[in-house]
Amino acid sequence: MQDFCFDNLDVSLGQGILDTHKGSFGHLLIAGGDNGYGGAGIIASEAAIMSGCGLVTLITKKEHIQSSLSRNPEVIALGVDGRQDAENFLKDHKNLLIGPGLKESVWSEQLCELFLSNANKNEDINITIDAGGLYYMKEFGCPSNAIITPHPGEAAMLLNCSVDEVQTDRLEAAKKLYKKYMKRSKKYYAHDEKNAFNVGDTVQIVASKPLSKTKRWRASKLISGSKK
Repeated sequence: MQDFCFDNLDVSLGQGILDTHKGSFGHLLIAGGDNGYGGAGIIASEAAIMSGCGLVTLITKKEHIQSSLSRNPEVIALGVDGRQDAENFLKDHKNLLIGPGLKESVWSEQLCELFLSNANKNEDINITIDAGGLYYMKEFGCPSNAIITPHPGEAAMLLNCSVDEVQTDRLEAAKKLYKKYMKRSKKYYAHDEKNAFNVGDTVQIVASKPLSKTKRWRASKLISGSKK
């Protein structure tokens, strides 16, 4: 495991950026906004749009739909009563966010169980688990390809320790979370445009617009060469 910082990210735009449409930039499905917490799901969907996501769907409590449409009419806002309704919207979605504005309730538990169980069964699903979703992650498990975003209080809950212990060494707490919950094993197909890398090399890959049915990444930098 390598330490991460934002300098590791490649946010440059590809040369074919002008020959695109909203479907070229991904579709994110967000589940959030239980009773009294509708704003969290709305803000999360707005952040997704602002960060460049082409399509964003928010499934939330029905009473939050009008507020979402008033603030962000470009977000597809759908009201659901529980797991059965949400299942219909989950089909074919590969990018998920679960947790903003969720709490200890039957509605939140049903959505978390649905999202987490689907991601646990399908390694092609990319899922981010935030806020209330982290509480249910302890019960339903953390998918191998998940990103988790706990604040110090949530990190302490996940590690069964105090907030002070987390705050004393936040990097060490992050490493403990990784070891406890993140059991990663995933295959990526990356395009080597210049045939610069060899079999067995460890390389950095960055997201790109779809190059084929399986290739959505490109190899960008050699981290370590293979031993011959």
